[in-house]
Order: sequence, then structure tokens, then C-alpha cells
Amino acid sequence: MPHTFSKDGLLRFQDHVLLMNKKTNGILVFDTGDKIISSDEAYACTTSIKDNGPCGRSVVFFQKIDEEGDDIVKYGQ
Repeated sequence: MPHTFSKDGLLRFQDHVLLMNKKTNGILVFDTGDKIISSDEAYACTTSIKDNGPCGRSVVFFQKIDEEGDDIVKYGQ
């Protein structure tokens, strides 16, 4: 699974990234085919310390919802 490399270290919309917990060194992984049955759409996620590189379960895509502002992801968006 391809992922994005940022030379300047900034996270942008349309990036494909791996998310890692700095304390546990666990990489966020989830299975979108495994829905949790509830009133809302929900999925289970966990972290794995086994780094198999980027794959469909671990790459997160940042999509911009509105067209306002620049393409840099900011806390709270």
C-alpha cells in the first residue's frame, strides 16, 4: 500500500500515512470490513507493535471535507 512522504514534515489533506503511538510504538490498525453492530456506523481499531509496513489495515487517508483554507491539516479539523 503506498503512503506519503513529506519533506517538510507537515501533514496535508490527500496524504496516506501510518499513525503511531509514541509511548507504546504501536501502529494504528483497523479492518473496515469488520463493522460493529450498533445504531451508528462504527469499526474496531487497535494498535500493533509488529511493523509490517504500510498495508490496507494501517494506512489512513486524510480527506478534506470543505474547500476553505489551505491543504495543511491542523489540530481540531
